Amino acid sequence: MRKFLSPLIKNHYRVIFRSLIYSDKSFAKVDLIKLKFNKDCMLGNKNDSLYMPIDEIITPHVFKKGNWEYGIIKFIKEKIRHEKHSFIDVGANIGLITKQLIIKKIKLKSIFCFEPNERNFSCLKKNVGIYKNVKLYNYGLGLKNTKKKLYSEKMNFGDCSFKKKTKNFQLSKIKNINTFFKKNIKELENVNLIYKSDTQGMDEIIFLSIKTDYLDKIKIASLEITNHEYLKK
Repeated sequence: MRKFLSPLIKNHYRVIFRSLIYSDKSFAKVDLIKLKFNKDCMLGNKNDSLYMPIDEIITPHVFKKGNWEYGIIKFIKEKIRHEKHSFIDVGANIGLITKQLIIKKIKLKSIFCFEPNERNFSCLKKNVGIYKNVKLYNYGLGLKNTKKKLYSEKMNFGDCSFKKKTKNFQLSKIKNINTFFKKNIKELENVNLIYKSDTQGMDEIIFLSIKTDYLDKIKIASLEITNHEYLKK
C-alpha cells in the first residue's frame, strides 16, 4: 500500500501539512519547522534557514515556489529611487516580505517590523532578527494604546486579525502609530519611508490615522484594502 500512496502524496505539501495539523497529538506536536534551502531563491540563498509554522497556505507555497507575495517586492523595486529609505512592516508575520527585501539587497537604513502574534513573532526573530538594521516589536499598531483579542486561523498562520473572530485567540497589545513616529523621529529624519501593511481588516484605519507630517514621509505604500465601508465614511 505504501508504495502506491507515497508517489500520490509526494510534493503535495498542502495535504501533508493538513494531515499534521489534524493528527492526534498524544504527547507532542509539530509546532514550527526549519526549512533549509537547496538552492538560491527569493527567501534565502542555498543552505540558508527559514523558520515557519505549519499551515496549508503559506508553508506549502514556500516549499514549492521559494517566495511569498513577491509582487510586493517587485512593486517596491520599481518605485524605489536613489534616496535613503527605511521600511515599516505593519503585520510583519514571520518576516517573509522583509526577508525578501533583504535578500534582493534593497538598501534600507532601518527596518521596523510589527507583529502581535506570539508564535509568529518567535519565527520573525529567528528569520530577520539577525540583521543589524532590523528592529522588532511584539505588538500591533493602531489608533491608541490598548489590549485586544487577536484571532488566528488554524490553517493559515498569516490570517491573524483583531476584527475577524475565530475560536483561536490570544490577548495582544496595540500601540498608537503616531507615538512610534514621535519616538523614532530622529532615526526617520532624512529618509523616505516605504510602508507595507497587512493586518487583516485594519489597514485603512491605521494608515489614515497617521498624522500629516509623518504621512508626508511615506513615498511608497502597499496596503491590503478590505475595509471598503470605512473608506466610504
